[in-house]
Amino acid sequence: MTTLIEQLAAAKGIASEYVDAWGHPAQVSEESKAAMLGAMGYHVDDEAALVQQLEEEHRQHWLRALDPVMVVRTGDAVTLEVRLPIEFVNDTLTWQLQQEQGAVLSGQFTPIEGELVGVAEFEEMECQAYRVTLEMAPELGYHQLVLLEEGNDEPLATMRLIVAPKACYKQAPIANGRKVWGPSVQLYCLRSRHNWGIGDFSDLGQLVEKAAAWGAHFVGLNPIHALYPANPESASPYSPSSRRWLNVAYINVEAVPEFQQSARLKAEVASPAFQQHLADLRAKENVDYTGVIQTKLGMLRQVFDEASLGAERQAAFDAFVAAGGDSLQQQAAFDALQAHFYAKGENAWGWPVWPQELRDYHNPAVAAWMAAHPQDVNFYLYLQFLADEQLAQADARAKAAGMVMGIYRDLAVGVSEGSTEIWANQDLYCPKASVGAPPDILGPLGQNWGLPPMNPNKLFEAAYQPMVDLFRANMRSCGALRIDHVMALLRLWWVPPGASAAKGAYIYYPVNDLLGILALESHRNQCLLIGEDLGTVPEGIDVTLKENGVHSYKVFFFERSK
Repeated sequence: MTTLIEQLAAAKGIASEYVDAWGHPAQVSEESKAAMLGAMGYHVDDEAALVQQLEEEHRQHWLRALDPVMVVRTGDAVTLEVRLPIEFVNDTLTWQLQQEQGAVLSGQFTPIEGELVGVAEFEEMECQAYRVTLEMAPELGYHQLVLLEEGNDEPLATMRLIVAPKACYKQAPIANGRKVWGPSVQLYCLRSRHNWGIGDFSDLGQLVEKAAAWGAHFVGLNPIHALYPANPESASPYSPSSRRWLNVAYINVEAVPEFQQSARLKAEVASPAFQQHLADLRAKENVDYTGVIQTKLGMLRQVFDEASLGAERQAAFDAFVAAGGDSLQQQAAFDALQAHFYAKGENAWGWPVWPQELRDYHNPAVAAWMAAHPQDVNFYLYLQFLADEQLAQADARAKAAGMVMGIYRDLAVGVSEGSTEIWANQDLYCPKASVGAPPDILGPLGQNWGLPPMNPNKLFEAAYQPMVDLFRANMRSCGALRIDHVMALLRLWWVPPGASAAKGAYIYYPVNDLLGILALESHRNQCLLIGEDLGTVPEGIDVTLKENGVHSYKVFFFERSK
């Protein structure tokens, strides 16, 4: 069993050793490796079951002619590994590349003319793997590669081919060496005479204009990811519910067109009692999350319930909901369900404590609940629409003011255990592990952040679409994106449940593939990338990030002259 665990750990990217923050080699115990494999779903406590599981995994790998996805950089050769039963390796196969932009490239090859790189034997057949280079020059983008046998219209195999730029986007002045400066702020801390006790997107719009007038070319933000509207005190920007959607607490209620159209609600807000309530919220030393969010959502629900959207406005809302797809429906359903439980006086901090039949978005009971509560679900769709709209308006103000970068967003390293993302994507995440950091100078005992990690195997099987969606969502309405703990693109420190952070291990991710997707999305969104590369950083990763056009993030206090 020991040998099997060691071999499987190596195959699944679990590091046996690493260099710690003091520059010393550190070993990872077999116990920790087994715990990591268990978190990935392997039967590490039952050798017979584990062997069977691995045999089936091995078989499925060989029965699939192509991997689910491959990432190449523009100008590089497209070299495939093709796995086929031996009786097919002498056949001439046709390949077709359906490019994202519409054009189709095609050609032919015979597998046996390539390089033999592997053989596998099963009871009923032998399979061989060949490395084959295709003669093609695809455009940048997300393409679909299809393999066809002669005389058979049914594809032999399909694969997603992602063609990415060599490096991330940079605004021309910065690419030409211009230095720019700007403040970094916590959006919730902004104070104004008009907000409702928390900084909002209108405050941000004012700030970028004022900062631009002072010569700044960006305003850095804390993560503005979706949190928990029904549980306002769960307010950490780094433990979000979803990293694809926005924190609706930052909506400026009085800037919402539907509010402006309601004489009744405008009069209610203008009343002395309501204005005194807002003054009390603004006067508090710390943000009163419960008071602020209950006030905002109470008013916004009235706005939504009585609003009659015009044709143009309704079309914009419908287009936003359609573009948001399943992910947006998941966010709205989660928020509506959580609000439902809290309204009943139940502790509903996250989906693990909900009724069993509602603990997975894909359960029929969830669809039934959504169908029975359409107004509640649509309300949270509407809130995301407003938040996206107001952030875009702030971004437009930054660009109109001539800022080189403008809004500089922050992507958190993960989501919390009870979050929307995990509720709706339980196969993708490993809730039996948590992301953290090994012992270092700042944290001698290590750190456990309570954020379940993505399973790199499942990410690959999903053709990296979760990362495409994540990067794309966080490059909206901004000119720069900071990736918190950018080492996560290379490796993450997983901590077993109930164990100290020192008992963890590094699990490696496909860094070159993820950097390629990052580069492609950065060009499409014209967004500069900054990687927070503090802590235990492996040798050479700084060079890799620089070659990929990702700027480094330094804290002045930690820098030393040499």
